[in-house]
Parts: sequence; structure tokens; C-alpha cells
Amino acid sequence: MKKLIQNIEDNANLLIGLLIILLLIGIIIEIIFLAVGTDEPQIAGETIAPGSTREQRDSASGEGGLGW
Repeated sequence: MKKLIQNIEDNANLLIGLLIILLLIGIIIEIIFLAVGTDEPQIAGETIAPGSTREQRDSASGEGGLGW
């Protein structure tokens, strides 16, 4: 019984370590993407203008109203 519990604890520690490593890799990749930014006009054109109203930001079309 003790051997089984020890085996479970060892596997849990390995799993926690793997999750921490994956999380750190994800954070590093996110920092790289934020630092590099994007120059593609297609992506830049999809953003909402800073002076837009709440209705324009919330609607699907970006034109205000109910987004229909």
C-alpha cells in the first residue's frame, strides 16, 4: 500500500512539474508575440477605432445598433 501511494505521489509531482514548464513556455511565447507586434493590415483593420461608441464596440458589424 505504501508503495502504491509513493508511486501516485511521484506521478503527481511529475505532472505538476510538466504543467509548470508548459505554463512558463506559454508565458514566454506570449511575451515574444507582444514584443514583436503585428504589421499585417488585415489584423490591424479588424480592431475597433479608439473613438468608437459603446454601441459600435458591442455590435457585430461595428456600426452600432443591434448588429444586424
